[in-house]
This record gives sequence, C-alpha cells and structure tokens, in this order.
Amino acid sequence: MNKINLFNYGSVNEPVIYFRGNLVTLGELILLVESLLKNIPKHKFLLNLYEERFFFVVGLLMGIRQNNLSLFPSTISEFIFEYLSDNYTSILALSDEDIEADFITYKISEHCIEFLNSEVKNYDIAESLLQKYYSSLDLKKELAIIFTSGSTGFPKPYYKQLGDLLAANYLTDKLLEATRQTEKTKTLQALVATVPAQHMYGLEWSILFAFQHGLLMHSDKPFFPQDVSNCLQELAALRDYHTQITIITTPLHLKACVSNQVLLPHLKQFISATAFLDKSLVKQCSNFYQASILEIYGCTEVGSMAYRNRNSKQADLHWQTLEDISLEPMDNDVRVLTNRSIKQFLLHDNIKLIDAHNFHLEGRKEDIINLAGKRTSMAYLNHHLQSFEQFSDACYYEEKNGDLSRLIAFAVVKEGNDLSNQKKMNRKVKDYLKTKIEAVFLPKNIYYIDNLPRNATGKLPKSELKTLLSICRSS
Repeated sequence: MNKINLFNYGSVNEPVIYFRGNLVTLGELILLVESLLKNIPKHKFLLNLYEERFFFVVGLLMGIRQNNLSLFPSTISEFIFEYLSDNYTSILALSDEDIEADFITYKISEHCIEFLNSEVKNYDIAESLLQKYYSSLDLKKELAIIFTSGSTGFPKPYYKQLGDLLAANYLTDKLLEATRQTEKTKTLQALVATVPAQHMYGLEWSILFAFQHGLLMHSDKPFFPQDVSNCLQELAALRDYHTQITIITTPLHLKACVSNQVLLPHLKQFISATAFLDKSLVKQCSNFYQASILEIYGCTEVGSMAYRNRNSKQADLHWQTLEDISLEPMDNDVRVLTNRSIKQFLLHDNIKLIDAHNFHLEGRKEDIINLAGKRTSMAYLNHHLQSFEQFSDACYYEEKNGDLSRLIAFAVVKEGNDLSNQKKMNRKVKDYLKTKIEAVFLPKNIYYIDNLPRNATGKLPKSELKTLLSICRSS
C-alpha cells in the first residue's frame, strides 16, 4: 500500500473536533484551511505552537495542503528559536503570542472563530477538496521534522514521512476497541488527550489516530484531574449520540486522576505512554474506572513500536511489536528493523528478547544505578520514593563527579503536612525507604520543593534536575 486517505470519516458532515461547545465537521475544517491559505505569508516551514487542538489541526492541514514541512522541537525556548532561525529559512510561526525570533508570526485564531460563526459553507466544494488534497496521499510524502534534544546540546532533526506517522494507526486497528462512528448506531467514538500534539506521541495518537479511526477529538489539553473530568463530561453531554471516550495520556496524569478519584463518564479505554505503568497503578485504574488500558512503547526517532494490554490476566506481561517492527540482538544492544524511513535504529533500553516480535523491557540503560557493587534502576527507586504517603511527587537524581556518584532526592509534600522540622521528615522518609530498597541507595540529601520541572509529557529532563539542584544548594 503506497497511498492512504488522511481521513477516515463517513462524510464531510461528520464532526472531527469538539471546540468550545461546537462540533466542527470535516467539511468545515477543509473549507477553513482554504480560506486561510488565501492570505497567509509565503513560507517554507511551519512552526505550529497552538496548544488547542482545533487551531493545531488547522495549522497541520495548512502544511499538508501546501506541502510545507512542520517543525516540532522537543521544547520551546529562546535557544530553540535561535537554533531554528539559524538552520531553517522562511519559517512561519503559528501562534497568538508575539515571538522574539527571526521568523514571521501569524495568528489564525480570530479568523478560525469568525469562519465557524459564518453561515455560508459549501460542502460540495469541501468534498471536492477532500478528494483532491487529502485522499490517496503518498506514504512517502514528507510531513514534518521532529526534534530530539540531542546528545551534543543541540536539537537533532528527524524527517518524518506520512507513512512513518500513520504506521501505528493503520497497524493497530485490530488491537483497539475504537470503532468508527456510524449513523446506524449513533455511537460517537471520542478522544481526550492530556499530552501536547507537538510531541511524537501526541501527534501520532491524539491527532492522526483520530483522523484514521474517525474519532471526535476534544480541542482542549487538560492537565489537572478535574479538567480531564470536565472534558469527558462535555463530550458525554452531546445530544443524539452515545459517546464512548478514549483518553490519550501518561502515567503521571493517570496517577493524578485515580488519586483524586475524579469521575470520567463514558470512559472506554486509556492509552498510555512516555513512561512505564507500575502494577499498583494499573490495578487502581482498572478497579476504579473499569476501563481497558493499552500501553505503548516508542521513541521520537522511530515512533510507536510496541504495545501491551495491561488488563491481560497473563502473568507474563511482555511487549509485542507492531507488524512493521522487528528486533534483533546487536552486540549488547537491540536493533530495530522497519520499513519506515529510518529503516533501523539502535535502542538504548534494557531489552530481553523472547523473539523478533516479543520482549521484556527492563528500563533504560542510562537509568541503571551502580553503587558499591550493588545495582538497581532509577525507575525502581523513583517508584518507592513516590509511594511515600506524604509525597504528591518525587524523584531521584544521580549526581556524578568523575567515577563518584551521589543520589539526591527531590520531593513535593502534600498539602497539610508539616515541614517545619525537615530533619524529622528526612528520618521518616529514609526509615520508609529502608523497608523497600537497600541502604546504599538511600538519598544523601532530600530537597523539598513546590513542583518538579516536568515537561509537557511528564518527563524530567536531566538538565532541568541539574539546574534545580544548583538552585536548591544556593538557596
């Protein structure tokens, strides 16, 4: 299969996005993009900074329609803007905020809202545009450049073809419970995502997955548990439909929702990635929400590679690759082989192969801690530190000085707990950890802070933790 339709909705009249109380149809989206392209400044690259999925999708379709590559850096900062300006010419940034950088900023939100409020929309033209620009697309069509943070301190670009970004979506159709909406059943399959669309996971699963499976996506990117609940309540209240909802999320957001026991009406399933789900969290979510949980394993360089169903009762919870992914041992590492444009990639995780398509995942190699002849993983240490009942969030940090290492802990204390005597709190924490881990892995210092510097997908960049340690020591 060398061609694919970008959208898999029954007609241009079907809703694609729930935006501020309105159902935006596929036809409206297509016509809106055409209206914007009449006045847009000339450009070669698009930097789409909109967090609301409605505006993000409009920008993404503008790029597809005009064959402009979308740029998706891993973080947004002045340094990143300078890097992009130095390395890519003719950038158009889509944002409502003024950006101090050497590229043009274009605001689309006002035009989008005015268009939705207008009454004249020709759906026959929308159908014609759908067939001309969004159907039978070449899978080798380059769509985006997605950046990792890079090992040299500078972002590393990875060019993504349409087939790279859609691979997981058309291969996982048989794995997922999401069925397309139909006029016969009046069942509306919907999607809420707590992750940003600009990251590989968010782009694959909160945008393109919805396109390919005919899902209605909520435009918001909720962060707090009650915000997630509000999004589901809005979708559940839609008239004339029985709505079934998938949440695209991370373990961080899952833990927050189940800890606060927020209601998630019409929830059908969770899809989770960016970190591994521990058994206790899976059990809590399954018991409280009675929803299935599909866990995804992947990376920016390759995309989604494997999955496992965490509701499975089998004791051996190994991972299974997607059909276009195979694994092979290479010295002490594991290499990915695929027909995606990257072709092959060396994984930096501790993987125990069962065969070319099944494996156990034991954490990232860089997360392995070796102290005094003892060995453990950062994920294991973090799990037990975070389980201390008086912490709402916490993590370890390994400070290296040549061959020497020190383990530092950062912790966010739940409201209502007394921190006036930090030495007493330190003793409580260490006494608790002694029952869970070996003494050599107890933190040398514990710093109590207001928030951990998690990024948009809940990860903790080491550079941010290093900066946080410097701040804590100087204060």
